[in-house]
Amino acid sequence: MFKLKKQKDMNLYKDEAEIYSEFANSSFSWEFLEKPAFDYLFASLKKTNLKVLDAGCGGGRIIRYLIKRGISPKNIVGQDISPEMIKIAKKNFPKLSFIQRNMRSTNLPRNSLDLITCTMAIHDLDEKDFRKTLKNFHRLLKDGGTFFYIVSHPIRVINGNMNLYFNEGWQINKTPWGTKLPYFHRTVETYIKETTSAGFLIKNLYEPSLPLNSKKVDSKSYESYSKFPARLVITAIKT
Repeated sequence: MFKLKKQKDMNLYKDEAEIYSEFANSSFSWEFLEKPAFDYLFASLKKTNLKVLDAGCGGGRIIRYLIKRGISPKNIVGQDISPEMIKIAKKNFPKLSFIQRNMRSTNLPRNSLDLITCTMAIHDLDEKDFRKTLKNFHRLLKDGGTFFYIVSHPIRVINGNMNLYFNEGWQINKTPWGTKLPYFHRTVETYIKETTSAGFLIKNLYEPSLPLNSKKVDSKSYESYSKFPARLVITAIKT
């Protein structure tokens, strides 16, 4: 682990927005890990007339999914710190509302949202920003609202080296699309503790495994994503 010099969050994906967006829309992990987790979430939701914020929306992969699941585009807001990502998202969904801003603050009314989704973005935050983001999301959600987030599993972040598990902090990881980016490693316990400390009740904690048929689709990706737990999925309710 190392200390990462404070940088402008908006520059994190400055040179990778296009390549990441193309990767994300058809990635192995989306098809066999993240999308099934979203399917599981929506199976438990009782209504579709939800007001939703997709935080760390990137080019709009989750927005596309939400619309396919019956959420009205007028009820969806996308937020991302990266101007390059927002540009791509606006091109993909010209009629949607977008906010270019970090997740620590959002210029939406208090108690205005039913659901906040955040996929593969929380590990871009250090411990202080993670706490501020959780408090911000708690403020935005209605009572009983849902915060649903997916991160790289901590064991995957440390590449299975359990000697590093309790050593929380920044480290450089190779991305599936072939570049390198900083990830903030934190334990499963820390995710749980910080989420509940912000006023959420954890409804479900899920560590998805790959279906066997995914090996036939892409044996190389199957080997990579099945070596260690790949994703940590948390569903939390505002209390």
